[in-house]
Amino acid sequence: MESFDEWQLPSQIEISRNGKYLYFITEQSITKRKTLSVRDRGGSLYGDFLCLNKPWFSADSRNLVWLISQDSLCVFNLTNFSPSYIPNVREFWLHGNLLLYRLDDEKHSFWIVDLKTNRKRCFFNVVQFKFSRIGETLVIKCHEEDNISVLFLIDLNSWKMSNIFRGGDIEVFVVDDVGKQVAFMIKGELYLYKRYKYCGLVIIGDMPSKHFIGRLHSFSKDGKNLFVDLEKDNDRFLLKNKKLLNIWNYEMVKLPTETDEEQMISSKLASISLSDRRLHLLGKPGELIYFPGYEKVIDSVCLVSHRENGIFDERNNEMNLWELLYTYTGERKELAFANNASFITVSLGGKYVIYYDKVQKDYFSYDISIGKLINITRDVKVSWERNVDSGAYGYKSICAWLKNDVAFLVYSQDDIWQIDPRGIHPPIRLTNGYGSIHHLKFFLALESYSYRYLEIGETLILSAFDLESKDNGFYKLIVGKVKDPELLTMGPYLYCVSENPEIPSYLNFSPIKAEEADIYILRRMSSTEAPNYFITSDFKSFQQVTQMVPHKSFNWYFTELHSWKSLKGRNLQGILYKPENFDSLKKYPVIFYFYERMSARLNAYLRPDALSGGNSINIPYYVSNGYLVFCPDIYYEKGDPMEGTYDAIVSAVNYLTSLPYVNNGKIGVQGSSWGAIQTNYLITHTSLFAAACSASGLSDWISGYGSLMGDGTSAHEIYEKGQLRVGASLWEKPEIYIKNSTVLNANKVTTPLLMMHTNRDGLCSFTNAFELFLALRRLGKKVWLLEYEGNHTLNGENARDFSVRMKQFFDHYLMEKCPPRWMTQSIPWEEQSNSYELEKDDDIETSGRGLNIK
Repeated sequence: MESFDEWQLPSQIEISRNGKYLYFITEQSITKRKTLSVRDRGGSLYGDFLCLNKPWFSADSRNLVWLISQDSLCVFNLTNFSPSYIPNVREFWLHGNLLLYRLDDEKHSFWIVDLKTNRKRCFFNVVQFKFSRIGETLVIKCHEEDNISVLFLIDLNSWKMSNIFRGGDIEVFVVDDVGKQVAFMIKGELYLYKRYKYCGLVIIGDMPSKHFIGRLHSFSKDGKNLFVDLEKDNDRFLLKNKKLLNIWNYEMVKLPTETDEEQMISSKLASISLSDRRLHLLGKPGELIYFPGYEKVIDSVCLVSHRENGIFDERNNEMNLWELLYTYTGERKELAFANNASFITVSLGGKYVIYYDKVQKDYFSYDISIGKLINITRDVKVSWERNVDSGAYGYKSICAWLKNDVAFLVYSQDDIWQIDPRGIHPPIRLTNGYGSIHHLKFFLALESYSYRYLEIGETLILSAFDLESKDNGFYKLIVGKVKDPELLTMGPYLYCVSENPEIPSYLNFSPIKAEEADIYILRRMSSTEAPNYFITSDFKSFQQVTQMVPHKSFNWYFTELHSWKSLKGRNLQGILYKPENFDSLKKYPVIFYFYERMSARLNAYLRPDALSGGNSINIPYYVSNGYLVFCPDIYYEKGDPMEGTYDAIVSAVNYLTSLPYVNNGKIGVQGSSWGAIQTNYLITHTSLFAAACSASGLSDWISGYGSLMGDGTSAHEIYEKGQLRVGASLWEKPEIYIKNSTVLNANKVTTPLLMMHTNRDGLCSFTNAFELFLALRRLGKKVWLLEYEGNHTLNGENARDFSVRMKQFFDHYLMEKCPPRWMTQSIPWEEQSNSYELEKDDDIETSGRGLNIK
């Protein structure tokens, strides 16, 4: 396991705006020491440097800036390949070509340097600064003695500086988009600087009783309004006085345990009209406000969501109430037609409300200016919804908007569509059904597509995923044209499958484009090829940037995709992990590891570690030490989810044990969280496994259903509508809760079981898991429980300790190695957690019976 400590992979990469230069960072696993490599696009190495934080390219692509040590700033000139160093730097910022840094000296010197002209200016005791978003303006707040604040406004084009305020201690300030106005607060009073003068703002209008301005958000995009947060005078006082009593009432729609201290502060969004100083209350407690797009592209209109009675109720959690809010006036318009919306948004330009109706199963558009509602997909006979249980893809949100809100892109289960929100032009099937014919799923490859408007005729890069072979690659299409996507590259790799629910986000890397050039960086991996970065201009030819092969000194693994029929006749797939030195004449023990569906990870490069995902076996570690690991897909039946588990896993064991290199008597199983719940179920319904390990699972669905989650909410929803997929309450389907409760079937267990649980688990309570341990102990079954400090997952030394013990457990039962003393001896509590108990016990092959009261 110590070999993991030296593992290095590239962790970060960026490209300059002009596409000529790039850098990447590698990080050592344990020490976290970072090495920065700077290169040009042709591959020439400019140098390797120490790096403490994220480097930044200047806007003109001539400089790269980063902290090289705790107090030294490096400015690397990319045109002449020369670094310069500034000592005693505590922190820095880069805005365009403007470098700002704070020195660790007596005067707390704060320097502003134009890297393009080398123009400089120094300030002292700077405590806060802000740039205008569009205009070239910088506002700096300095602190003087006797709590005096000074505000300076600097025009970054002329470097002209104005002292716009000197006086009381400024609590907070904001700058408008073009740098012409500054709002700030002093002792709860609001001031506005505008046109070379400032004045106090006396608010008139709808200020609620006993409220005050607690925070300044921002100016509106047009600079005519100011967004603020209001707080109630006595909220924070009440938090200091702990209640001695909670009264629980059957009519409550929100439990007392669901209210945390932050929620008790009645924060309300409001806007202030700067022309007449009138305040308009926007948000209310219990409401959520959604502005369109990123960084509030349009802020004059937004959506407001709230539940009936203002709070969530698991007895009626399907109904969301929506309103359209005009933020400059506070006016609201009820959107009763959207009560069945499972997705809703305002267009980037603020012209339309778009939502998906989960009852009618269509997209609708509401034209805000004329109040017209239309079904914009009525004539399209496709399925839009993602179905995790069936493996179907579908909508998550709108992918992108076209300029001026003339259309938007959205996923169906098989294609990418372009839809006119006015309903004038029929929906366009941009991918032309190509995906369904060739078993491909397409996704927009670049994250930047969703941050900006697209143009008609623009070429888009698509990520493509083959559902059968699991190959991944790229295609392209043209916005506005119905045509088969053009193949760029496909192969047995993993690049990016951003909308695939089976692939964890950390395995995906959305290609990065240089802002001013058609140059892209992408990452490629396979089961036998470490993640490395490549440069491309056409997604057909690739130039490799990094050359990482950290696994070359180890007995690595390779993957195979296997297919078989389940007990009920469904076609299933799974990944078999084999060691690099696999010998088909040997008999191997196999560990089954599963969660839901994992076959899409066929070409993923799994990094070795003590544990994977906090509680699970690390596949490279086990395979390199003589195991095979099999990860089968599971399809669930809503209403009786464990039937799907049994159908998939038992059929997979039957299939795998028919292979000549599998040791039929040495099959193990390990699961974490939802996987642990399924593992617990399986060992009460089959004796196929020689050993089982469940980590952070549940064993009693009846007591679990009637418990509280770690956040104080009722657990009802996770059973009725969440991952446990019962689809009904305990009183509607008691037989399912009884059937799936391992503790009620503990007498059927014949498999030795290792349990792991954290003592503060907020998802799967320790006491629920402990019921199974006590039951098995009472029945004289072989069971061990490892209790760790923590909440659901392990890290650090606890993760390493569990990894060692889990490996010892499986080694004993699946490889017939001597068990450790912690398995064979009842070690007193005060002597636990030492090296002695991890030693092998050569005298005893396995433990005796547990407590068995007759």
